[in-house]
Amino acid sequence: MKLRKLTAVLLAVMMLISFAACGSKDDGGQQGNTDNQGTVTEGSVKTGLAVVTDLTSSKEAADGNGLAQADIILVAVTVDGNGVIDDCMIDMVQGKVEFDGKGQIVTDLAATFQTKN
Repeated sequence: MKLRKLTAVLLAVMMLISFAACGSKDDGGQQGNTDNQGTVTEGSVKTGLAVVTDLTSSKEAADGNGLAQADIILVAVTVDGNGVIDDCMIDMVQGKVEFDGKGQIVTDLAATFQTKN
């Protein structure tokens, strides 16, 4: 199971890196955003976001309570004007909601789910 999650994270990061590689363009060595008059502003970045959701850990309510579990991996990457990765953040949220054999939710509805970071 950990190998599947690691593979999902690596695929998400590879997708974002390819986004950075494909999104770069030659601006004559200038960094920044170009407005309608061709003026370049400093400090521009591109942002990529990937969300991978896995529901395979969910269980049906056969002999007891069932479980709806969502493992969500979030990856955000910012790339500067030269296509170089400026920052990368990876986080995970695991949401678990129990339900009984009739489909009624057993988990406290006011419960919050913390990220792994």
